[in-house]
Amino acid sequence: SAIAAIAVYSKKLATRYAMMDELLSDGRPYLTGQNFATVDAYLFTITRWAQPLNFDLSKFSNVLAFQKRVSERPAVKAALEAEGLLKSA
Repeated sequence: SAIAAIAVYSKKLATRYAMMDELLSDGRPYLTGQNFATVDAYLFTITRWAQPLNFDLSKFSNVLAFQKRVSERPAVKAALEAEGLLKSA
């Protein structure tokens, strides 16, 4: 059923987020270390989908801190504004 599939994939997604949260737990600002890379842009984009899908990220504090950090990058703000995904200040 659809409900069973959602449960299975939610569990898999939580496992992946736990891995990312653990990776970021050493204080690195980005997944590969000190420098922003393509993989960071990808994680940021995918993680933005969590809220509309009602996927709870609250137990992944390092991922949430990562999201905040990336969202504050000027180029990210500009891209989100250009796509209509962020209100202009």
